[in-house]
Amino acid sequence: MRALLLLALAGLSSASDEWYRVQVTVTTTSDWTVVRFANAPRSWVDSQEVSSESPVKVTTGPLAIHKPSMDETPTTLKAVVFLQLPESGDLDLQVTRGDLGTTTVSIEGLGEFSHAEVTGGGTNPKAFTVSAEAVRRLGPVRFEVKKPREKRVLAFYYPWYGSPEGPAKRWVHWNPARHNDSTDTPDLGLYDSNDEEVIRKHIAWARQAGVDGFISSWWGRGTFEDAATRALLKVAEEEGFLVSVYLEQAQDAAQLMEDVSYLVKEFGTSKAWLKEDGRPVVFVYTRVVGDFKPEDFATARGAALLMMDTFDPSYGKAGGGLHTYNPVFEDVARLKETYISTSWACRVNGLIFAATVVPGYDDTVVREPGGARARDDGELYDAFWEAAIASEPDWVLVCSWNEWHEGSEIEPSKEYGDAYLKKTAEWARKWKGR
Repeated sequence: MRALLLLALAGLSSASDEWYRVQVTVTTTSDWTVVRFANAPRSWVDSQEVSSESPVKVTTGPLAIHKPSMDETPTTLKAVVFLQLPESGDLDLQVTRGDLGTTTVSIEGLGEFSHAEVTGGGTNPKAFTVSAEAVRRLGPVRFEVKKPREKRVLAFYYPWYGSPEGPAKRWVHWNPARHNDSTDTPDLGLYDSNDEEVIRKHIAWARQAGVDGFISSWWGRGTFEDAATRALLKVAEEEGFLVSVYLEQAQDAAQLMEDVSYLVKEFGTSKAWLKEDGRPVVFVYTRVVGDFKPEDFATARGAALLMMDTFDPSYGKAGGGLHTYNPVFEDVARLKETYISTSWACRVNGLIFAATVVPGYDDTVVREPGGARARDDGELYDAFWEAAIASEPDWVLVCSWNEWHEGSEIEPSKEYGDAYLKKTAEWARKWKGR
């Protein structure tokens, strides 16, 4: 079992609400631990830092540490949390953990709480009380929330397809002889991403659906996707459509900076390139985020605003914004709470927050065993949109326009027609108030 340590998060609110800042330190030798302020009406994480001597890579989400099964390596999590107090009574602190070791939660100025028992039931729950009066003595904090930005709907776009009849002059990423490259079948057939007429049709369809721009998957200088993104940008300039890229890989900090500089120089001056506060926007995939520390992005941020694929606020502050790529296997109700808390944290810190919606997923044609989540005749997509809108995001991201390998596309197909274009248009109008 992988260890998981996270703080329950919930709720967006007005700037007039009363919040309290608490500093939490969790130390554990268990292979998993969960800490919750169970009855706090709302809470969110402003910063976090994880340290461990374990050779296993530690990854963070909202106050999250992952350790391998039976790993008793001492691990420490330090975080700044903002929370609201219940209307009456004290705060309920709930700690659950694995059968190994000890977990101690220290809250500066409020006490230390240790859980070393095996109480059974698989989660070993233990409850503690944190004095609400002691929290009040810390003094409330109020925030000035910046005004919302212009609402935009953006879709993840894959420019990596080629065909013998198109500009690529060869099959790339799909081939009818293999019969297993695409979960569904595009209405346009197995097209070429460099074909300007295909791009123009994509942009026309996207506009019908209320989509304002594409986030084009980008794999480095001189790659197939680099050239195809250039073709996309050319047509987007002619059509008045927005484009950004998804930075998918970087070997080291030097390459990261070089690639961002290249993107800004080659594409960022285009009138079609997505900009915020006058700065080019680049989305950074979780693979890249996880390979670097927040400070590694500081120099790159000087060239562009970086939308980081994580809910970790430390990376948001380093880059300028937060999003997630594909939450299709998440419990939507729980994801809604995470979206709400992350959106609040971004707004009070002057960051951009983008919430992602997904129609469904099926990569079993390209991966073994792969994974799938049914679309349920559009009900799953509706649920994701409802969760996203509840968080009052700056932008909504659609995963995806045309990831045909993973079956998450909204582009018209033989299987679904234009149903997901129409559904996207309905939700976009509702969210934008148009």
